Amino acid sequence: MAGEAKIDWPKLLDEALNTPSNLAGTYDRFHDYSFTNMILFRMQGLHEPVASFSRWKALGRRVLVGVRAKEVIVPVIILGQEQHKRGEGDAEDLEEKRERIAKFVGFKVVRAVFGLSDTDGPEGRAATDTRVGLSASAR
Repeated sequence: MAGEAKIDWPKLLDEALNTPSNLAGTYDRFHDYSFTNMILFRMQGLHEPVASFSRWKALGRRVLVGVRAKEVIVPVIILGQEQHKRGEGDAEDLEEKRERIAKFVGFKVVRAVFGLSDTDGPEGRAATDTRVGLSASAR
């Protein structure tokens, strides 16, 4: 794909090994990001909660005009055919069904998250609660 972002993996690994703080409490307030994504956020200068445009909107905050989204690594999944024609006696096991419905092919980098400072709106739970929007059992 033209213009697709590339990850500097050696730099990301160096950052991961030399990060002095607990990343989980900072970046995972609204979504369970992978450790790799947390390091990527740190490399982009983010030291605050991050969320997608729609998540900030659901929290009553709006993304500021002109702010560029930050990079996040996402899985690439190709959906297979939804309906599969077969005979009456044809049985499909669970593995065949998984293969037919979706297939994981790798990862890509997209610009899809914004930091708290990239948004405007009422202060309060969004900035301070560590697990906003999750059920009490998930907190």
